[in-house]
Amino acid sequence: MNRIDTVKFLFEMQNEDFARELYARWDRFFALNFERVADEVLAQREIPGKQIEIHHLELDLGTLTEENFDEQFSRILKERLEDALVACLYGEDEKTAVSCLSDEEQAFLLLRYFLLHGSLPWNAEQRHKNISKLFLSVLQANPKQLTDFLRHYGHYTSLQERLVYQLADSELEQGIRLLTTAESTFICSYVRMLKSRYRHLKKSALTETGHRHAVWKVVYAYVLTNRSSYFNKKTFIADTILQLSARYNTSYASLLKMLVSGKEAFAETLAAPPELLLILSELEEEMNQKEVRNIFLDVTKFYQHVSAMLKKGLQADSDVITKEMLITVLANVDSCKSFVTLLEEEEIIRLVPIVAPAESELVINYARSLDKQKDRGRLQGKAGEEFTKLKWIIIFPLLLERKGTAFNQKYFVAKVLRKITAHYNLSVMELLEYFMQQQDLFRLNAVLFQLLTALYEEARQQQAVSHAPPNTKIHLREKIQSEKELTDREKQQLIRILNGNLAERYAFISQLKEEELHGIINYFIPEEKEFIVNYAAALDRQPQHGALQGKAGREFKYLKWVFIFNVITRWGGSEFSRLYFVAGVLRKIAAHYNLKYAELLFYFRAETERLQLPKQLDEVLGILFEKEKQDMVSQLAHIAQKDDHRHLLETLYPAEKGFLISLIQTLEQFRRMAWANVSEQDFKRKSWELIFSLLMESNGKAFDKKLFAAEMIKKLATFYYREAKEIYAWLHQAIEKDKNALSPELKEIVERMHDARNEKTEIPEETPDTHSYIDNAGIALLLPYLPRLFSLLELTEAGTFKDRDAQVRAMFLIQYIVFEKTEFPEYEMTLNKILTGFKTGIPIPHELELTEKEKETALTMMKSIMKHWEKLKNTSIAGLREGFLQRQGKLEVEDDFYILTVEEKSYDMLLDTVPWGFKTIKYTWMDKTLRVRWR
Repeated sequence: MNRIDTVKFLFEMQNEDFARELYARWDRFFALNFERVADEVLAQREIPGKQIEIHHLELDLGTLTEENFDEQFSRILKERLEDALVACLYGEDEKTAVSCLSDEEQAFLLLRYFLLHGSLPWNAEQRHKNISKLFLSVLQANPKQLTDFLRHYGHYTSLQERLVYQLADSELEQGIRLLTTAESTFICSYVRMLKSRYRHLKKSALTETGHRHAVWKVVYAYVLTNRSSYFNKKTFIADTILQLSARYNTSYASLLKMLVSGKEAFAETLAAPPELLLILSELEEEMNQKEVRNIFLDVTKFYQHVSAMLKKGLQADSDVITKEMLITVLANVDSCKSFVTLLEEEEIIRLVPIVAPAESELVINYARSLDKQKDRGRLQGKAGEEFTKLKWIIIFPLLLERKGTAFNQKYFVAKVLRKITAHYNLSVMELLEYFMQQQDLFRLNAVLFQLLTALYEEARQQQAVSHAPPNTKIHLREKIQSEKELTDREKQQLIRILNGNLAERYAFISQLKEEELHGIINYFIPEEKEFIVNYAAALDRQPQHGALQGKAGREFKYLKWVFIFNVITRWGGSEFSRLYFVAGVLRKIAAHYNLKYAELLFYFRAETERLQLPKQLDEVLGILFEKEKQDMVSQLAHIAQKDDHRHLLETLYPAEKGFLISLIQTLEQFRRMAWANVSEQDFKRKSWELIFSLLMESNGKAFDKKLFAAEMIKKLATFYYREAKEIYAWLHQAIEKDKNALSPELKEIVERMHDARNEKTEIPEETPDTHSYIDNAGIALLLPYLPRLFSLLELTEAGTFKDRDAQVRAMFLIQYIVFEKTEFPEYEMTLNKILTGFKTGIPIPHELELTEKEKETALTMMKSIMKHWEKLKNTSIAGLREGFLQRQGKLEVEDDFYILTVEEKSYDMLLDTVPWGFKTIKYTWMDKTLRVRWR
């Protein structure tokens, strides 16, 4: 079939009467002398299976006489048109643009155009206007070209939605087979399962069609945006469930459980791949494990869980999840302390074989021996009832240390002793001496007796050599002050002093000047003197601003050197490592002041800019910082969670403190209102972990509040299997209620994200045609009444549509008024989009079910209109539709307005009696004026 878009005639006439006569009979003249001739000539040049498109063709018919004008016009038009076509088609006319496409190529271009824009070009043939058939024909004829197109444009939300809205399930399944041949059976079975569970969702506002759309949208979004060479089925299912849960404002866990609960029934009624059911079970198990771990984060809940398990007879080889989490809790000093205080001694003893079965006998006997120290030994009168739990708070973290090496019994026993003696201000030797006096120790546990005996002998030897006589210390001090060389024997004496008990070391060092302390370095590693001195200077500034503020006093001036020399002199003959030296000193300082090493390192690193550290020291701290980052996040989050965050932020990030606290408070308010099922403690802990993790990632960079908050919201949503848009939607509602509800930076982020979500992704590369042909142009007659109709149905408020759903309902309401149907391809809704202020490139559903109220209100409006039009007051609604509303028309887009030209009919003189104006319309929600050309 041949089609001509636009024809323009240019006549120059001297006889005005002849011109008027030709105008009066123009319709008949055009049909007989132009259309008939053009169709005949064009039909002769048709090529089977090809579509020829000539973009512009200009014909000069020369001078015609008034006599026999019609005959001359037809004859010369035929001659000139034939000559012009031959020149275009066979290359004689190079100026005229001509394209020749096969039917398959033309079909692909039409489908491509529709999927990108939602409309069809003016020259689309009727046989191609069935989008379902068009899609299947292209899929069969050009599968590779269609695949490449979908992959290239598939990340656009508009294309994904248009596929889902306009194609039936069978066609969408064909699309999945095209895009993921190997996994198509699996994906299609999964889609059927999701759709079959509609009634179990129990969402009154969700229609079955809406559920169908949501399922296909998330599936196609994943398939079209997945760029991995390997299709991970488990990731695919988890991601789509997550996306659906966000759409339905429910949790990932509840939606997954709903699916899993129906897997057996689905397997019986529909052919489901066993792999699909297995993956759902695996996801359920992983989710259950995570829920259990979240419970364990709350120590009280964890205690209740473990206590119940112990009553049931929890064993070392049962309930692996509980055992692993038990080890995690007991290995951490803070969580161990909170947990152990809730347990009875007998319950604690029963836990030892579970977490450390191989060492349980040694550990339990050791604990009982320590109890005897409290009752009759060196701890008598110093340790009270708290010692019952304290010893376990010390024992468990040391017992469960994971250093990648085999358990060292001797190290464990010695470390526990040192921790206890430090707590009660005793020496290790004092406790060991009492152990040696216990007559029943060997009988209690031979291995423990041997370990304590060995430690006792080592302590005696060290004590013998460490107590240097006073004159030796004076002699060494004099040589250091005079900067004289030390003999090997004197060096060994100095090493013993620097590694003696803390009081003696401090007394010796505190009698030396700073320069003399620097001189000691020359006796051991002179080449590192500058580095060590700079490090000591940096440490000196910590008590004023860092983690030691309020804890370290004047003693720190010499105490730091006590720790520095202790690390240096223990190096032996191995090569000096700046990395381990800096870390070793920090660990000793942290232990002395009851701080976490990671916490101290974080403060130190955060103060880098203010301290102006030398480059070499800064590099070392940077390496340590990266190694300990995760532990630092946990430690700092733990501190912040205990309401110490204000001091923490004041010290580390004073400029950002207000913003960060405001962000946390806002997110906590969101949790209470929208995620009430998430525990407050867990949410607060995770929020602070994310804050410090992001702060560490941005260390050294300019702090961008907007980027920080956006990344924080994204990570928080991901952790809880949610979508960030949930948080943004709630925050946007908060802004609408109170413009001052959020900080300016957060408000800007929320508004920007809200706009981005409302502005669906559109295709920037191309612009659709500036004109199109429509079948509902006659609605122009009723345009003045549409705003009132929309208002009565509460689709608009204060001169604008309430939301996008209201706009879509209004579009289908217009179609119902014209055709009494509500199922139409999107390309027939172009005028409707303009009349509702809807962006023309955004997809809309293929059909929509109107309520009875909406239909009745529309019919009532139409009857009222007809009563006001005298000539039509006795006409039926069907007569109004067929006679005037169902008209073809041409819709053109100009810079400042739209032009709607309506097809005219013989009885259109009745329009002259219409008592209202409809030729120029601009609703408050329209971006341009609509001008109507009709009679």
